[in-house]
Amino acid sequence: MDSQEYLQMLKEYISTYKTLGGIFLFVGLFSFLNDHHQ
Repeated sequence: MDSQEYLQMLKEYISTYKTLGGIFLFVGLFSFLNDHHQ
């Protein structure tokens, strides 16, 4: 496996983790706000 393939794979992993992280943050914030209102 050459470094070019490795970098490409790394970029895909990072973008996937960013998307998942964003979803988790959004859901966490949403449930936090909902708990606060009740």
